[in-house]
Amino acid sequence: MEPTDSFFGILDKLVAQRCDPILIAFDVGGRSSRGFTDIGVSFLDSRLLTTHDAVNGSIPSIVTYHYLKRGRNESRRYRRAKRLSRFSKPWFIAQADMLSLLAHIFCYDDSTTKSQVFSPFTLDTGSNYINTPPLSVQMVNRRPLVLVGHDIQNDIQAVERTGFTINHYAPVDAILDTQDIARELFGGTKTLGDLCQHLRIKAKNLHNSGNDATYTLLALLKMGATVLGKREGGDCGIPELMQNVVNTCLQNTEQNPMWQRYARCKTLDGGNVLDE
Repeated sequence: MEPTDSFFGILDKLVAQRCDPILIAFDVGGRSSRGFTDIGVSFLDSRLLTTHDAVNGSIPSIVTYHYLKRGRNESRRYRRAKRLSRFSKPWFIAQADMLSLLAHIFCYDDSTTKSQVFSPFTLDTGSNYINTPPLSVQMVNRRPLVLVGHDIQNDIQAVERTGFTINHYAPVDAILDTQDIARELFGGTKTLGDLCQHLRIKAKNLHNSGNDATYTLLALLKMGATVLGKREGGDCGIPELMQNVVNTCLQNTEQNPMWQRYARCKTLDGGNVLDE
């Protein structure tokens, strides 16, 4: 899958309100010939960058989820994921439900001008989180995506090894690799940790898929704010809003991480993995 637009092209279109994709940063762990063992995804609806409520000063929210494929040592894997996670509690997914999960992550109906509500993918609720059948190749009214990752081609290949090709089911406006963008802006090859340090983002517990996906999206937003902030005219306040999104996400995590509110990790068959 090849990108259809560049980092700078997407920034220009966002400022001119000529595109409104969902930004999806993702990172997979445990890559293998059959796919992966876990995936972290972090979302931001770009519509909120141009239609946010300036009256009450609301800041668009980044939403993160971390999914673990069911298998051996679930209790140990859950405890480790929960201990390291800073932005999301872990959710288990059965291998049989992997394609439906990926459809949930990457396919959204364009039925509203407001932000898509991203909820954990669960079968026991009886809910269908997309308005078109999973894996339908029909892309009428489907929201466009900007895929974000750090060395993203490896993550895309891992997803495709499961049998799911993202741009077959959702329009992809751009594929943005923060490693490539950082090389263009700052020179040299930077790990995600190096990039966060360069951008003065205090990254903790890297090499956890949920954390890595979120820090990758935060790094993209901060680089976008830096590029746009150097232009004349202010670009409609978008650079400041991008920076505020980054600051708010990090502050909220330090004060009250979302996943700490949960005592159990639900599985998709209705069971639980207890904290121990």
